[in-house]
Amino acid sequence: MSDKNDKELNAVIRDLSQQPPFFAPEAYFFLLDSLAFAMGKHSRSRHEQIRAADLTRAAATLALNKYGPFAKMVWNRWGLSCTMDWGQIVFRLADKKVLALSSQDKIEDFENVFDFDDVLTRPFRAEPPYQDMPAIRF
Repeated sequence: MSDKNDKELNAVIRDLSQQPPFFAPEAYFFLLDSLAFAMGKHSRSRHEQIRAADLTRAAATLALNKYGPFAKMVWNRWGLSCTMDWGQIVFRLADKKVLALSSQDKIEDFENVFDFDDVLTRPFRAEPPYQDMPAIRF
């Protein structure tokens, strides 16, 4: 991407992040990174469609790899509370011609793809002790 394109993208994202619903600029950039990751993971060309579920799961994978047990907290801090928020970002970027959508794409495709708590925090929760473990007495 050229410096001019970078500046234009930065300006678009800065403007979008200042309009309701408010999402931090980092969320927009993270979505673009997630899209690139999803395209690479599914060996797709630039012109092939990425489904909402694939994109949001790619975002979760990246978040877990980058932020570990703090992934949900980071997303919440960016203003994200559910997968539909990722859909809001996708459609806002499409409105600004940063992303292209097909006629079949619907924002509802992002609804309830997964629960943030289940996907972003459950892997780090301690499991309850096994039933057959001997009790330790002091």
